[in-house]
Amino acid sequence: MTTSHCDQLLDQGFTVLPGLLSPEECEAVVQHEGSRAAEKPIWWPKGRGAADHFYYCLAGRDAILSLAKAMLGPNVILWGVDVLRRAPNQVHPWHCDIESSHPQGGFLSIWIGIENVSHQSALNCVSRSHRFGMSIQEKAHAMGVRRNDVSRARVEAWAKELDAKSQVIEPDVHAGDAIAFDGRLWHGTHNLQEAGVRFALLIQYAAADRPVRMYDPKQLEWPFSFLDDGLPPVVVMAGEGDPSRNQIVAAPKPEITEVIRPLAMPLQASERDGWVPYFLFDGKTPHLSAMGCHVSVLSPGHSPHPPHQHVEEELLIVLDGEAEIVLPRSEDDPNPRAYKLAKGMFSYYPPGQFHTIRNNSSRPVTYLMFKWRARKRRDGTSGDASQSPLFTSVFDCRPQLAGNADDSSPLLFDMATAGLRRLHCHVTRMPANGGYAAHTDKYDVAIVLLSGTIETQGKRLHEAGVAYFGAGVPHDMRNPSAKDAAYIVFEFEV
Repeated sequence: MTTSHCDQLLDQGFTVLPGLLSPEECEAVVQHEGSRAAEKPIWWPKGRGAADHFYYCLAGRDAILSLAKAMLGPNVILWGVDVLRRAPNQVHPWHCDIESSHPQGGFLSIWIGIENVSHQSALNCVSRSHRFGMSIQEKAHAMGVRRNDVSRARVEAWAKELDAKSQVIEPDVHAGDAIAFDGRLWHGTHNLQEAGVRFALLIQYAAADRPVRMYDPKQLEWPFSFLDDGLPPVVVMAGEGDPSRNQIVAAPKPEITEVIRPLAMPLQASERDGWVPYFLFDGKTPHLSAMGCHVSVLSPGHSPHPPHQHVEEELLIVLDGEAEIVLPRSEDDPNPRAYKLAKGMFSYYPPGQFHTIRNNSSRPVTYLMFKWRARKRRDGTSGDASQSPLFTSVFDCRPQLAGNADDSSPLLFDMATAGLRRLHCHVTRMPANGGYAAHTDKYDVAIVLLSGTIETQGKRLHEAGVAYFGAGVPHDMRNPSAKDAAYIVFEFEV
């Protein structure tokens, strides 16, 4: 970004940023959007920036954000990231983006060509139109012309009436190039290329004191109409936001694809605090909208919290010591159920189950928790505790871990849950020098090592180590030691 780009934006309403993305980066966008990793927008079609860490990071690149700060001031929000595909000969009518068309300005958009981009398929801009004081929709309404009947000749004539220096410009841009434009700019596209779908990204910023509202998609003509509850999620990219004007949300977390976390047992306890959590990972996965994992050490006589409930599902696995899980039927249940769990035992909680854990023993207890929220299942349903075939349960896999169970039956369960089409659990005993080659699964996989040593993806885990692989992520396993290794496997399938 240079001073000339700012000057062009102020004078013409747009500027070209050549080579903003490399060919490799454009390909990464194509691959990301075509994979399960591309998180669906939240609340509205332009919500990718608030839902997808990949796009959030792209919007935060210094080459883009520095221009946004120069034009909008030190406090900048990201309110829109959208994917724009145009088939050959497809027209996107001349328009101003309704959300950013306020005459006072304070909005900046970045259009980035990704694939099949040339002057024949890129954005067409009406220079100086950000100065007109009205959107093209308002002008068309005044002239009695409907949205789809606004031709280039009409646009040129209207623009000349408002500013003799204005003209329709077709920037000569290609894949990786970008067009930065004022949110009030008149623009449109017509993919005149004979072959290939044109693929572009639109990233949209605003000064933090500008309210952003969702427009009524049934009313694209002037006068504009906004939804009463149309507060889209916005992310603060620089400085501070204004929650009185916009719905500010936290930046999206990075997607979990591969996590391998060794743990040096025993973990340190705290007699003063009573409960010490060690957070291992937290984020989205190819299949789950949220997955968190932590290991905690609970001192004798302590509990981390009163009984509570939440919308997520949960697994609690005892790694060392003895815990007592408490399962009230309500928040103030005077006689809750209680179960003792030793190393090699674990519990499953569906959404809505009141629960807590306490340590009534004389030594610290160490336990691991997986806590997740699934996306909608393939049948279209979502998490509902009342529909969960797998109810609150306690499982004991010590016989399998010790090698005393029937080797042909390492399976503990394979059932649907409130949010998963299938939650699977089995125990594996891997002999010395055993293992398997790298492969991929169509579901997320979590592995908790309870004894011995294993190596996966070139990293070594000892007792209590944890590995997590998102759906489609290659992973292998081998036992490099002279002793058997034993671990629990969980498979999360939507």
